[in-house]
Amino acid sequence: MAFIRPYKPEDFEAVAHICRATLPESLASSPDTIALAPYLWAHQYTHLSPQTCFVLDDSTGRAVGYVVGTPSIPSFIASYPSYITTILFRDVPPPGPGPRRDWLIPEGEEGAGEVDPECLRQMAYDASWLLEESREDIVGEYGATLHIDLDERWRGGGWGKRLIERFLESVMEIWKTEEGGLSGGKGRGVHVGIAGENAEVMGFYARCGFVLLGERDGTILMGLKV
Repeated sequence: MAFIRPYKPEDFEAVAHICRATLPESLASSPDTIALAPYLWAHQYTHLSPQTCFVLDDSTGRAVGYVVGTPSIPSFIASYPSYITTILFRDVPPPGPGPRRDWLIPEGEEGAGEVDPECLRQMAYDASWLLEESREDIVGEYGATLHIDLDERWRGGGWGKRLIERFLESVMEIWKTEEGGLSGGKGRGVHVGIAGENAEVMGFYARCGFVLLGERDGTILMGLKV
């Protein structure tokens, strides 16, 4: 029988596979963006905050879903250099010199209109850009964040909600040990970012208690006070 358990280092590749298999169409359009995705939305959490990362085990030891996140974005950003030197340098070449790239490749360049892999590399190496810029007010009220993905065959059985509940339990336990019960001095809440093209999953988060906070740079933001 399937069950939820803490993330283990042996789950690294399974988490990467699930992340890649569940990407929105825009990110699944090229081998480069597919390869990079887990390094922006999964691996940093399992490396820096494994105590708030959990997987759905299909009873054979194989992870078929996960929830990863951090109880404190400010603290997470402060510790991010460890992720860069330990994981990114090993697996993802640093971005080249030059200004920030836009999310989409501009007209006149090869692949125009597609997600720019160089932009993803730049974001992977810049925690503030990835996690905080353009949403500082939301981070101030909802200082934790999470990402959740399940293999398609394991959706619809209530496992997603149970994974989020397990994550929230772990975050609240950490908050209890901090002065004032807050996450890194930030608001006691959790927010999620949803790609605009994945708006249909808003209903799932609403059923888990999240409310709409707004939209920034094409990303839908929902939050939950706990």
